[in-house]
Amino acid sequence: MSFPWERHWLPVGASLERGWHGDWFYTAVDGISVETKDLASSSRLLVLLGNPSTGKSTELEGLEHVFLESGDVTNVLRLRATTIGLAPSAFISKTPQWRDLQDSDESLAVLIDGIDEALASNPLLLEELVQFAELNHHPALRVVLCLRSGAWDGRNYDSLFSSWDTTADRSVLELCPLRLPDVEVAFKAAGLGDTQPFLEWLHANNLGPTARIAQFLAPLIDAWRSGTHEALSVHQLRDQQITRLLSEDPQRQMRPGHPPAISLAKLESLAEIVAVHALLSGTMQFSFPGESSDGITNLRLAQFLDPPIGGTWKCHGVDFEFGQTEIESLLDRPLFRRISSVSQPPSFAFDHHSFAERLAARCFERQPLIHLLQILCVPDGSHVAPQMEALAAALAPSNPLLSEWLNERQPE
Repeated sequence: MSFPWERHWLPVGASLERGWHGDWFYTAVDGISVETKDLASSSRLLVLLGNPSTGKSTELEGLEHVFLESGDVTNVLRLRATTIGLAPSAFISKTPQWRDLQDSDESLAVLIDGIDEALASNPLLLEELVQFAELNHHPALRVVLCLRSGAWDGRNYDSLFSSWDTTADRSVLELCPLRLPDVEVAFKAAGLGDTQPFLEWLHANNLGPTARIAQFLAPLIDAWRSGTHEALSVHQLRDQQITRLLSEDPQRQMRPGHPPAISLAKLESLAEIVAVHALLSGTMQFSFPGESSDGITNLRLAQFLDPPIGGTWKCHGVDFEFGQTEIESLLDRPLFRRISSVSQPPSFAFDHHSFAERLAARCFERQPLIHLLQILCVPDGSHVAPQMEALAAALAPSNPLLSEWLNERQPE
């Protein structure tokens, strides 16, 4: 369920007023926070940051509509970073929207989302996008870069802001966690009244920090309405979402005919395979049976039927087999969304990046520490790679050795 929130952004490092019980829900700081609808007039260059599952992509979609409806720009080019390959400047320059900017009086807003998701396959992507923006500060151009907070190091980019005649304080903003008014909006949209009993339930179960994450407020409201008394963790909530999406009727069919009956356990295990390979390869979109010839931005799932996987996967110590039918049935589920047009070969992505991270984490939880560190860390092993920080955080609570390593090396 989505709610008609008016989300707020704050300059990175700005202090927040605290709300109920002193440390859970935030209230906006007058004169400092900026609503999404006002971002278009705040700066021609924006770097939008936020923690996982806080709603960055949703707000970026809203910003796209603001640009188009306001008439501030003629065209909008919105891209996911995982689709632009290893040469972002060349990719953007070949788009019709960019050519219109160069050849006519058209104005353009370039919005690039999920930059952190693509760093596994292209560790220099952020620097390349920054360089592209620095070299193309066209008066009719607006650029918006959107990524997780942990992947941004603004100390390296002073020349970027000066070239756009702005400052980091004006252009780098972080998405506020949910505020008390957002809870009230959610209750009203759900046809509910007084929020106080719900807030007291959150407090009693120590769920406030989870409830201020946009993606989890609705399931927590559902749990409260159902009378749940157990303390729900982020992992439990994410697993519930994954199970629900894999259990729903297929939304699209890879092939004509009635979809085969595949057990939920097999679908979840197969989703783990896709998630692990997607995260480790940095190719967060995938196709089957391999119609796309682009092996850089598209993970070809047909290769899972060949050695070394060979259509066999060991899950919880038990082998199970799968083939083309099972993979196609998996992609039919609303855990995935189709990202290619009807006229193009089918290409898919996880509906949310955090689903891939959780599924991969469930697989990685069964691995020894030395293997985990090889996967999670930068090449010299000194610290966790920025694009793997959320995955490391997800693994730590159930892995004491990893938790101890992180506390010693990266306590933040």
